[in-house]
Amino acid sequence: MSEMRVTVTTFFDATSADVAREFLEERGIETFLMDDPGLTTEAALPGLAINGIRLQVAPWDVDQAYLLLNRLKREQEDSPTSTAFADPSLAAELAEDAREEAEDNRPVNRLADRALKAAIIGVILWPVQFYASYLLVQLIDSKEAVGQRYRWRARLAALINLPAILCLPLFFVYGKLPSFIG
Repeated sequence: MSEMRVTVTTFFDATSADVAREFLEERGIETFLMDDPGLTTEAALPGLAINGIRLQVAPWDVDQAYLLLNRLKREQEDSPTSTAFADPSLAAELAEDAREEAEDNRPVNRLADRALKAAIIGVILWPVQFYASYLLVQLIDSKEAVGQRYRWRARLAALINLPAILCLPLFFVYGKLPSFIG
């Protein structure tokens, strides 16, 4: 059956491949996506195909598929400027989303988020509190200010972490945790 298919183009992310497939199928061309066995599932690179995802069509649809894919490419190149900035509210929303994404990707904010997660996990797995303490010290030493949306995470991590770290000397002195802890 694969001998009856011709690869029209190759994509390196699953989203673009799906968009092209749907575009062709809406116009009556039967398509086949040959997935890459090396498709990643990592959070940093979701849907990234190492060797590519091949979009294939029947031999008699090749010319029409090339024409339609070129049209899709031109539409995608023209579309961001014409639609995003024609509507001021959409442009403002996109700008706000870009600012939030930039804030989310700042290392100091990711550090605050990680400190909170470590402190919460450290309530159950006590040694993780040391890692949470380390992250909090890195936050204190950081030259950057923690973003407004992430300050509560850093404060809550410190609030969770402080009693656990203060009880540590009691553990070493008495060989056990105080009875009010467990």
